[in-house]
Amino acid sequence: MPGTTYPNGIPAYFSRHWLEANGITTSSGLPINLGGNELPNSPEFTFRLGVQYTWPISAIAGDLSLRWDYYWQDDSYAREFNKVGDQIDSWDQHNMSLLYESTDADWQARAFVR
Repeated sequence: MPGTTYPNGIPAYFSRHWLEANGITTSSGLPINLGGNELPNSPEFTFRLGVQYTWPISAIAGDLSLRWDYYWQDDSYAREFNKVGDQIDSWDQHNMSLLYESTDADWQARAFVR
């Protein structure tokens, strides 16, 4: 095995100890203590709220529903290193929709805004 090259990488089932025992040099990497860091894309808090009201409208043989949804997410980090450049600011989103559904529920039409 010494002198062997792996142009497409080394299969994952080879352990570092096995590779070194067979003369293949490996790197120990750069040890970094990530203790106390936040997990990537894991905000501490999120909040979601939805409100819907439906009006039965006999003049057009159906129901009209208005819906509003709100979502807020606390700041988080994109990577496990928690560096300033990895920070994702808190953000929120509003969605609103208007739905008409026929009385027999055979069809519906929806308009929405994000």
